[in-house]
Amino acid sequence: MLTGGLPVSLNREYLGHDYYTDIITFDYCEGDTLNGDLVISLDTIRTNAETFGKAYDAYSGDSRSPIPMISVHSVGDLLYRRQS
Repeated sequence: MLTGGLPVSLNREYLGHDYYTDIITFDYCEGDTLNGDLVISLDTIRTNAETFGKAYDAYSGDSRSPIPMISVHSVGDLLYRRQS
Protein backbone atom coordinates (compact mmCIF):
# COMPACT_ATOMS: atom_id res chain seq x y z
CA MET A 1 0.00 0.00 0.00
CA LEU A 2 1.44 3.29 -1.10
CA THR A 3 0.75 7.00 -0.79
CA GLY A 4 1.90 9.90 -2.92
CA GLY A 5 2.89 10.03 -6.58
CA LEU A 6 4.50 6.62 -6.93
CA PRO A 7 1.37 4.86 -8.24
CA VAL A 8 1.07 7.32 -11.17
CA SER A 9 4.70 6.71 -12.09
CA LEU A 10 4.12 2.94 -11.98
CA ASN A 11 0.96 3.34 -14.06
CA ARG A 12 2.92 5.36 -16.62
CA GLU A 13 5.92 3.02 -16.69
CA TYR A 14 4.12 -0.34 -16.81
CA LEU A 15 0.76 0.44 -18.44
CA GLY A 16 1.47 3.63 -20.40
CA HIS A 17 -1.30 5.54 -18.57
CA ASP A 18 -0.51 9.06 -17.37
CA TYR A 19 -3.01 9.25 -14.51
CA TYR A 20 -3.54 8.00 -10.98
CA THR A 21 -5.08 4.59 -10.41
CA ASP A 22 -6.31 2.89 -7.27
CA ILE A 23 -4.54 -0.40 -7.94
CA ILE A 24 -2.06 -2.01 -10.32
CA THR A 25 -1.82 -5.80 -10.50
CA PHE A 26 1.45 -7.44 -11.51
CA ASP A 27 0.91 -11.00 -12.73
CA TYR A 28 3.62 -13.57 -11.92
CA CYS A 29 1.43 -16.67 -12.32
CA GLU A 30 3.14 -19.81 -13.57
CA GLY A 31 1.39 -23.09 -14.26
CA ASP A 32 -1.15 -23.78 -11.51
CA THR A 33 0.38 -21.25 -9.12
CA LEU A 34 -1.49 -17.98 -8.60
CA ASN A 35 1.13 -15.32 -7.87
CA GLY A 36 1.17 -11.56 -8.21
CA ASP A 37 1.72 -8.21 -6.54
CA LEU A 38 -1.02 -5.68 -5.83
CA VAL A 39 0.16 -2.07 -5.61
CA ILE A 40 -2.62 -0.14 -3.86
CA SER A 41 -2.77 3.66 -3.79
CA LEU A 42 -4.43 4.73 -0.55
CA ASP A 43 -4.54 8.36 -1.69
CA THR A 44 -6.42 7.51 -4.88
CA ILE A 45 -8.83 5.22 -3.03
CA ARG A 46 -9.53 8.00 -0.52
CA THR A 47 -10.09 10.55 -3.32
CA ASN A 48 -12.44 8.19 -5.16
CA ALA A 49 -14.37 7.43 -1.96
CA GLU A 50 -14.83 11.15 -1.27
CA THR A 51 -15.87 11.81 -4.89
CA PHE A 52 -18.55 9.12 -4.76
CA GLY A 53 -19.63 9.72 -1.15
CA LYS A 54 -18.45 6.32 0.09
CA ALA A 55 -16.95 5.31 3.43
CA TYR A 56 -13.19 5.22 3.66
CA ASP A 57 -11.01 4.11 6.52
CA ALA A 58 -7.97 2.17 5.39
CA TYR A 59 -7.24 0.67 8.79
CA SER A 60 -10.61 0.06 10.44
CA GLY A 61 -11.46 -3.30 8.88
CA ASP A 62 -14.87 -1.80 8.11
CA SER A 63 -16.64 -4.02 5.58
CA ARG A 64 -17.65 -0.88 3.65
CA SER A 65 -14.01 0.04 3.04
CA PRO A 66 -13.17 -0.10 -0.67
CA ILE A 67 -9.76 -1.69 -0.05
CA PRO A 68 -11.00 -5.30 0.32
CA MET A 69 -13.24 -4.93 -2.74
CA ILE A 70 -10.41 -3.52 -4.86
CA SER A 71 -8.06 -6.27 -3.67
CA VAL A 72 -10.56 -9.03 -4.50
CA HIS A 73 -11.11 -7.44 -7.91
CA SER A 74 -7.38 -7.63 -8.63
CA VAL A 75 -7.17 -11.27 -7.57
CA GLY A 76 -10.09 -11.88 -9.93
CA ASP A 77 -8.04 -10.23 -12.67
CA LEU A 78 -5.20 -12.68 -11.99
CA LEU A 79 -7.62 -15.61 -12.20
CA TYR A 80 -9.12 -14.27 -15.44
CA ARG A 81 -5.68 -13.85 -17.01
CA ARG A 82 -4.95 -17.51 -16.29
CA GLN A 83 -8.12 -18.48 -18.18
CA SER A 84 -7.27 -16.33 -21.22
